Amino acid sequence: IVLSGDSGKATEGPFAMDPDSGFLLVTRALDREEQAEYQLQVTLEMQDGHVLWGPQPVLVHVKDENDQVPHFSQAIYRARLSRGTRPGIPFLFLEASDRDEPGTANSDLRFHILSQAPAQPSPDMFQLEPRLGALALSPKGSTSLDHALERTYQLLVQVKDMGDQASGHQATATVEVSIIESTWVSLEPIHLAENLKVLYPHHMAQYLLQVRAQNSHGEDYAAPLELHVLVMDENDNV
Repeated sequence: IVLSGDSGKATEGPFAMDPDSGFLLVTRALDREEQAEYQLQVTLEMQDGHVLWGPQPVLVHVKDENDQVPHFSQAIYRARLSRGTRPGIPFLFLEASDRDEPGTANSDLRFHILSQAPAQPSPDMFQLEPRLGALALSPKGSTSLDHALERTYQLLVQVKDMGDQASGHQATATVEVSIIESTWVSLEPIHLAENLKVLYPHHMAQYLLQVRAQNSHGEDYAAPLELHVLVMDENDNV
């Protein structure tokens, strides 16, 4: 019984064949992250080299073990929030990776907040979506933010593999959230005269405009800003 790789040459890899029993043996420990599968060929030959059977392809798939620790993309994340930020709208997405086999529990990651400092005015001002790593203000945090001083909150966050199971590897990172006053400054009135030389003049006395600030998912950070435009009259009619 002759064992060879997919090139047809004798292999000195991690496999060997017992010539008497025909059992396929492993000569050293396998690591899926090093090589996920092996393509081998088995041939039954006479002592003179005459082939009686084969070559028969054999595919060896290396089963994954949870031997990789997840990693955050950054050790420290930083974000800024202004008062009036709406609850539940993500302002930061945490990213982490795991080199274990995709689609298995070994690489199924969950995000959690371990601690918040300081714990005032509420110990749970933030919420973290476990699967997406989306960080947002909690409903209680949004209410408390209006009464909070300008300060920086430090969150200790965790990512863990094995999904919702209690066991698994884990890693931590820090999120620094700075609370600032709203940077909005009230605009001065804008004066637009009648009969502007434009292609399509509008015969309206006032306009109401809405300005929105949205994240990458099209969700509003805060309530829309309303702009009232009043058209002043000129003595241009006889």
